[in-house]
Amino acid sequence: MRKISIYYLSVLLILVTGCSNQDNVVIIDGDKIKNIELVNNFYSNVQNNESSTLVIENRNGIEGQKSTLTYKFDGNNISYEVVEPKENKDFVITCKKIEKENKKNITSYNLTKCENTLFEKDSLSIIEIPN
Repeated sequence: MRKISIYYLSVLLILVTGCSNQDNVVIIDGDKIKNIELVNNFYSNVQNNESSTLVIENRNGIEGQKSTLTYKFDGNNISYEVVEPKENKDFVITCKKIEKENKKNITSYNLTKCENTLFEKDSLSIIEIPN
């Protein structure tokens, strides 16, 4: 009986840990965005000069390919790292600011004053959220 209880406790622990991990990730799947509030929390933390991390998982890639992006603010800079797909892993861009722009039906979050970009502009879009 004791072995069965330990087994069920272990399974429950794995399920709870696995589920709570997704609660800390913004998930874009089709036209649905889960955990949108995490984007504004990250923005607020950066504005208040508090260290913060934002993870966005986009499931709308080419042929169903998933991409995972991590944004980290260390109190000075915001680093943008591609975690998945693995061929782009370790590609890091550093930016100085984050800006929030409210348009008619969309709130945009953008990184600005960026370095190490592959693009000719010095800003990158994080996410656009329908209002």
